[in-house]
Amino acid sequence: MKASNVEGQVTLELGGKTLKGKGENRHAVKVNRPVIPKVKRFDDNPLIADLLQAIKLTKEEIIEDGGYNGAYGFIEYDGEEDIDSYLCRVIGSYELAIIASCFELARERGDFQVVLYQYDGVTIKLAKNDRPDRVASVLSAIQQRASQTAQSFGIYTTLEAC
Repeated sequence: MKASNVEGQVTLELGGKTLKGKGENRHAVKVNRPVIPKVKRFDDNPLIADLLQAIKLTKEEIIEDGGYNGAYGFIEYDGEEDIDSYLCRVIGSYELAIIASCFELARERGDFQVVLYQYDGVTIKLAKNDRPDRVASVLSAIQQRASQTAQSFGIYTTLEAC
């Protein structure tokens, strides 16, 4: 990277050295920090190791079976699509099914509207003069419906009110 691209007080770390200074005065200074292998920082955590193993096995299963079950049925995998992109589509189908339950609830109850779909959440609108207990009731109903839908897929989740 050219020194002109790293101006001002910006510090760039490369290979255990830090570039300091400006323009022609730019120089490398050795950084005395312990080098922690990536394995120690990520894979050594037993939970992370288990998750990575599960992902690896799932990818193998997808390739072997030619697809995977999404929330709305089997989603074929042609082998040409990047496997990680394919997994995002499968996961997205579950997110959609869970969030769709909030739309269904709004239609059933009629006391709130979903005004913005946010892929992994929704923004709702209630009457301006709604009492706090009514707001709490709606939020509780949405949470309960989303949780029931998620649990029907073996997924445990919560929605956060913001």
